Amino acid sequence: MSFCLKIGEFAKINKLSKETIRFYTEIGLLTPVKYRNFYSYGEFCQNEINEINELKQLGYTLQEISHFLTKKRFSHKGSEQFGKYTQELYTKKLKESLIEAAELEKRIQKLNEKINAVKKENSLSEKKEIGIPLEHLNKLFCPRCGKNLTLKKGNISDQKIINPTFPKIPNEENSERSLKA
Repeated sequence: MSFCLKIGEFAKINKLSKETIRFYTEIGLLTPVKYRNFYSYGEFCQNEINEINELKQLGYTLQEISHFLTKKRFSHKGSEQFGKYTQELYTKKLKESLIEAAELEKRIQKLNEKINAVKKENSLSEKKEIGIPLEHLNKLFCPRCGKNLTLKKGNISDQKIINPTFPKIPNEENSERSLKA
């Protein structure tokens, strides 16, 4: 089964852009046959693109893939030397991937710890009521006259005044002022 496709057809079949196919051709990842002013992408190119996609999924860079494909093109099919090279290449990538996986696992664990700390903090803060600490009560003053404010009403909880109400300030429309958090 043999086929020859123009760049657009080849790109569409492989769900890639024409620009990607052109780029792969320019850097030598794909080796289409050139007829006059256009390239023809056949079965050999399809095998190359399949291998490129597989190697990319395994985490290889385009430079590493280019080096691999070049070695493969100039090696005898099934040669022991190329087989050893391929095995070493895969072993090296496996080691790199295991290191990355361990680092990723540490990052995931740290993120989970951060999320749990925030959840715990949020659950604790939801239970606490917001109020004025008792030790700061004598620091409250009228913004107009500068005199200390007198607390008219409020609840005390956990050494804090919750929902305090202060007496009316002259020339204010409301008869009482509340401090809302």
